[in-house]
Amino acid sequence: MKHVFAPSTTRRNASATLLSMVLTAGLLITLSTAALGRPVVMKPDVPFFSDAYVEKNGISDIGPEKNYEEVYRNYNYYQAVYDAKGRVVKFTVFKRGEKEREETYAYTSGGVEKTTTHADGRKETSTLRP
Repeated sequence: MKHVFAPSTTRRNASATLLSMVLTAGLLITLSTAALGRPVVMKPDVPFFSDAYVEKNGISDIGPEKNYEEVYRNYNYYQAVYDAKGRVVKFTVFKRGEKEREETYAYTSGGVEKTTTHADGRKETSTLRP
């Protein structure tokens, strides 16, 4: 009697594990890039939009970039403008399409001068140290 053997389950398990690792790595790379939120192509003085934002060391920045049509229909959305070095120079928070607050950043050797202008016209200025 002749026996016919199926492919090794070890080989099948190894292939499935490898495929799982490759897919997981791809997903992690995609998510980590999206979490940064920075536009893929940085253009100075061009506004970029998102429906989420992050704050690091007192400087606000957008979450994953979206086009204006995608974010405008949201209750809250955010806009960031960058300089030639890729630093945020203006960050705006919109609520129901109206400007709720705007933050401007001036980068100096002593730190970052942050000016926040609220919807009622009130201004706050602070210096952020690196």
